[in-house]
Amino acid sequence: MRKKDEERTYTVNQEEYDAEIASGLTDDEVLRPGIYKIRRNPWAEKLRKAGKVKIRVLRGDEIIDEYWVRTVGRRPWIRIEMNHE
Repeated sequence: MRKKDEERTYTVNQEEYDAEIASGLTDDEVLRPGIYKIRRNPWAEKLRKAGKVKIRVLRGDEIIDEYWVRTVGRRPWIRIEMNHE
């Protein structure tokens, strides 16, 4: 962790814990009583400051084509068809 990263603390007391358990959550879904130190993910901070973010969603056959272009430098000589149902 970098020294300039802001660290925050989150405190859970016994009353909050008991209220969450009483609301129907299991023990695995609730933080146990105590003090937790947390910090923001640096990657999330970079995304927040970015002007534009490019997101690509590829189907299976497009992923295979992209792999061929990046590794071999050209598309495969046979076309691979995938069933998208």
